[in-house]
Amino acid sequence: MADSKWMTLAERIEAILKAAMGTSSSALHTIADANFFIRKFPWNTGASHPGVFLVPVPERITPYTNASDKWAYGVQVIITQATNRSLTTDHDRMHYWRELAMAQFLSQRINGLSQYFVTVEPAAVIDPVAFGAGYDATAFVLRCEAAQTRPTQATPP
Repeated sequence: MADSKWMTLAERIEAILKAAMGTSSSALHTIADANFFIRKFPWNTGASHPGVFLVPVPERITPYTNASDKWAYGVQVIITQATNRSLTTDHDRMHYWRELAMAQFLSQRINGLSQYFVTVEPAAVIDPVAFGAGYDATAFVLRCEAAQTRPTQATPP
């Protein structure tokens, strides 16, 4: 069975983020490779922290030509760490991870999936609800856009 286009994108994005932020990277603050997750929802179900979650967000579809549309798949990236609810502890580390992760995709194509052009849509720098629950969480959306041929429509008899 073939993967969906979204899952193919999420898996490639996960690999790129692991290379930049994971244990084999030269990142200042590495995140264990086992703490990168592709999920349906950004729920913490006993995941280790710090961690990176990739979750789907609604697609955007716009007309492109007579025969194709532009599909823009959304992959939300959420980076988390446990917090002692300090307003300063590990604050710089969250920003470092956010900037490092976004820099991998800013206005470029995805290695291995060059038909997709990526833009970054910033979201909450530090989510206050997560902070209240004992986590620092930052988020952004990677919008991956490519033209896709429209299926031919049957002509009525």
